[in-house]
Amino acid sequence: MSDNRVAWDVINEEITGHRSVDDEIADHREKEWVDHPGELTVFCSNCDEPLVVILITRPDAPVHNELVATCGLCDDKSFVKKFDGLFAIRASDKVSMQDMKIVKLEETDNIITQTVLIPTKAR
Repeated sequence: MSDNRVAWDVINEEITGHRSVDDEIADHREKEWVDHPGELTVFCSNCDEPLVVILITRPDAPVHNELVATCGLCDDKSFVKKFDGLFAIRASDKVSMQDMKIVKLEETDNIITQTVLIPTKAR
């Protein structure tokens, strides 16, 4: 288990009282927000596997995000997830993140709008 995964589990346990984010995801597949309002799980639109977990670290930041993750398991992708604020991101247990690409970036009235692509690969 990687150091990042161990650190994430410790943070998650402190926040939610549960050890594994993926156990919580399995229990809440029908909900977009998992564990608390600042955490978003992105699922593949085809195979419904969790791809990435987003932790919104500063929801008050003037940033509007549109995020799509490609699925390294079935070669499809997630639906677009829209959320506001600054964020940290990690891959689920079944995939690894290959990169994080900002494919579109605009600023209007001091609000940044960015479209982010997260390619993943099966572990």
